[in-house]
Amino acid sequence: MSTISPLDMAFLLLENATRRMHMTAFMIFAKPKGQEKSFGPRLVEAYRASEAVRPFNFKLKWLGKGIATWETVKPDMGYHVRHLAIPSPGSMQQFYETVSFLNTSLLDRGHPLWECYVIDGIEHDRIAVMIKVHHALIDGEGGLRVMRNCLSDSPRSKRLAAPWMAFGPAEKTRRPRPNVSQMQKLQAQLKRLTRLPGDLIGIGNDVIELGAQSLNLKPRMTSLPFTAKPTLFNNTPKSAARAYANMELPLDEVRALAKTTGTSVNDVVMTLIDHALHQYLREQKAPASQPLVAFMPMSMRDETTGEGGNQVTVELIAMGAPAANIRERLQQINAATQSAKAKGRGMQKLRARLMRWY
Repeated sequence: MSTISPLDMAFLLLENATRRMHMTAFMIFAKPKGQEKSFGPRLVEAYRASEAVRPFNFKLKWLGKGIATWETVKPDMGYHVRHLAIPSPGSMQQFYETVSFLNTSLLDRGHPLWECYVIDGIEHDRIAVMIKVHHALIDGEGGLRVMRNCLSDSPRSKRLAAPWMAFGPAEKTRRPRPNVSQMQKLQAQLKRLTRLPGDLIGIGNDVIELGAQSLNLKPRMTSLPFTAKPTLFNNTPKSAARAYANMELPLDEVRALAKTTGTSVNDVVMTLIDHALHQYLREQKAPASQPLVAFMPMSMRDETTGEGGNQVTVELIAMGAPAANIRERLQQINAATQSAKAKGRGMQKLRARLMRWY
């Protein structure tokens, strides 16, 4: 069995019918020539015959109120891998409606907290692989890594690999844990749960720094917790229904803009989102009087880290001023994210030193 960190436990304890804590990602592929009808069933068969490794073979085991651990099980691949088809004509609008529907329900805690959907019938002989996984099981960066692991760089490769089949070299490089009893670990975990708000917003040891900022004793580098002005976006969902929409941007143009302005692709995308949100609020006649605040997770993983769970820190980033033009907004967001990244790099170095000492 493996203990669940306080942050991972928080994603479980805070979840309810209208506040889901799972993530979803999908990839759309063109089917191989001559396999338009056979490729979907063949892919599903390969996925169901595969073996899931950690953390995809972890199942929740509750040991008491608010205390749980992961137990290693053999997942029922027939349950976890589903095959469905969109009815003709298989438009992208139909696909987005299907994704929205599949995201409505909670993951079944009687199984490992993930599901895979092979979605067939998309127009132009395409097929999608959609993964739905709980945030307590793995974080966004870890999820991207396992998705990337199942892809091949060679068009000659015929292997049908799944994200849950391999997780990287971490199993060989992990250091042994001290021989501490399971109950001692759980008791320590319970004590740490009382400090969840600090863990959740990623401030932990930064409380003193944030306090100094609130007293204007030093320049403001991050946004203070719970100080963002309420907007139309700060409402608690009253329904489990969700809607998915999609917009595509030409990556080469975004990269060119980032290079020209000395910013990053992430800064450019955040600027466009921030600009659109302010425009939406103005159209709803409820404009924001202060910058919106973004909840920005930053990965603390290194190249050897392949285990599950959440290995992130979080910064609250003040976005652009409401009246800023698009160029000013980009500069303001870039300054805020650069400050956050510098702080994150310092924390990652500290974590690496602590891990070596540990």
